[in-house]
Amino acid sequence: MKRIATLLLCFALTACFVLADAETYSASARGFAGDITVALTIEGDRLTDVQIDGPDETVGVGMTAVEEMPGRMMAANSVEVDGITGATISSNAILTAAAQALSDSGATLTPVEAAEQAALEDASCDVVIVGGGITGMSAAIAAADAGQKVIVLEKADVLGGAATTSHSSVWAVGSELTKDKYDFTADEIYEFFNKQAGPVYNKDVFYALANESYNSLHFLMDNGVIFEEVSQCNPQADPRFWCSASVDFGVGMIRSLTASYETKAIDTRMATAAVELLTDESGAVTGVVAEKNGQHYNITADNVILATGGIGQNPEMCAEYVPGYANLVMNRTVAGDTGDGHKMGLSVGGYLVGSGSMGVGTHATNMAHSTCGNGLLVNIEGEQVGAANEHYTKLYVLLNSTSNGKLYSIFPSDIEKYSASGSVEQFEKNYQNGEIYKADTVEELAAQLGIAVEPLMKTVERYNAQCAAGESDGFNTPVNEMCPIVTGPFYCDVHEAGMIGTITGLAVDPQMHVLREDGSVVPNLYAAGELIYGNWFQGGYPMSGTGLGGCVSSGRIAVADTLAEKGYTPGTYTAQGQGNNGPVTVEVTFSEDAITSVRVTDHIETNGVSDVALSRIPEEIVAYQSLGVDTVAGATNSSR
Repeated sequence: MKRIATLLLCFALTACFVLADAETYSASARGFAGDITVALTIEGDRLTDVQIDGPDETVGVGMTAVEEMPGRMMAANSVEVDGITGATISSNAILTAAAQALSDSGATLTPVEAAEQAALEDASCDVVIVGGGITGMSAAIAAADAGQKVIVLEKADVLGGAATTSHSSVWAVGSELTKDKYDFTADEIYEFFNKQAGPVYNKDVFYALANESYNSLHFLMDNGVIFEEVSQCNPQADPRFWCSASVDFGVGMIRSLTASYETKAIDTRMATAAVELLTDESGAVTGVVAEKNGQHYNITADNVILATGGIGQNPEMCAEYVPGYANLVMNRTVAGDTGDGHKMGLSVGGYLVGSGSMGVGTHATNMAHSTCGNGLLVNIEGEQVGAANEHYTKLYVLLNSTSNGKLYSIFPSDIEKYSASGSVEQFEKNYQNGEIYKADTVEELAAQLGIAVEPLMKTVERYNAQCAAGESDGFNTPVNEMCPIVTGPFYCDVHEAGMIGTITGLAVDPQMHVLREDGSVVPNLYAAGELIYGNWFQGGYPMSGTGLGGCVSSGRIAVADTLAEKGYTPGTYTAQGQGNNGPVTVEVTFSEDAITSVRVTDHIETNGVSDVALSRIPEEIVAYQSLGVDTVAGATNSSR
């Protein structure tokens, strides 16, 4: 009987031990857009399950970390694993929460050694594209559609780059999405760029990109991107220019483009960096040295397109090329923006042009614009310094001219009477979150923030008088959007400087060849995207919709030139495209080095409407030796 009791006791203790070992522990940490919770189920020294919940993280970026890091932890039997490159904030939150959950458990995990990686072999292709952001993706699609063997190297674990977290705005000359607002021209934008952010360094590059903007917009649409929202690019500086944003903004744009990208014959190598350019004895580029997990191998290619983004994560380069860098409160450039393409281009004789950043002015806890409405914008001295609804690009410029790196938007509590975007509910939410300030009087608000009280009260008195008289404030604030600072309590949103991109880049020609300082090209080497921004705007970001459109256009232009340099197989070829009413059949004749004839042989397009397109576009293709010619307004489908 005693033996049975002892066995029962041992069984009970064992059961308790098993139950104690099979426990789940949870902890949370702040991610990019919200809290991320990690739940670890631990049995002895082993992880038996890892669950991560981060519903607010960005699809395609932070959500990739949420989806993939459980597998990494399970495979390593450890919470000390590599995060997802390109999703640093989300990854760090997951690692922090997992470490806390493990600490709470009191368990010690026994890590599993990773299997040795097989040796990586050299490869070859027609074109290697370094960078898998929107520039590289667009270039790869264009090259694959042309039958080229393409290899894309992306050192992060996700595609899309900075575009994923962007507003996804794109302007296009002649766009049917915005021309009813104002049908602006490339010449008008050129003039504006020179005034707003100039001088434009390379006029020819500017026009190459601007003239390709319409085709690039439709390239995105043809690859599944849906545009639904239109807005002014920089209404305070010039209300003429409009841009279009995709459904779900940058997340939606990259999601749609990725769906098309994945149907193409593209060899995509993730978590793989290009660390060096290969050259022959003449100095021509012949490929790249690729690196993954410490292993190096060579990829030889007829052409190399650098699409590596900016320098925003390279402090030394930013200190040299980004005025005001020391004042930045937030840096939302992507982790991969370390100037890799800049350095590789310099190593083979290229040079850099342009300076400045795609700066934004916002409040210290959030890169997004305040959605509270239009307030009175003042500096620490109490002086009004800008429009009530000042554009984020101008806010950045103003912030860099202040004595303390801050600006202040003051709002009354009856904001909703005067501003369509005004929301007291949003004020209170931000106030409760510690993001903005609140006081019963303007004087008390000024005291909280250290704003000079007497000058501020004079500014408020003048501004209120202008509101009452229906007069302009002198800063281009629309009179109907001016809001008197009369009814308390009052709120204040503190603006500080942030950065979403950089401008300095490799000098290129209109075909996107990387240039040497003597004006010659580096053979077989192209640059595109943020890496060439300094060629067509500099000093500051001129207006929304410029960056992404230029990325798509420059990548596609580079690919088109690689195809032209390969020459043609002589002969006459026939193909069809879908017009407005049905198929349009086109016959094209090539010599070894030229397009000699383009002729529309059959169509059922509407007479009169399509006549100009069907006659002019073939002539221009031959004249310019390029498919990148403008469509004919009023006959868009026939033109395409």
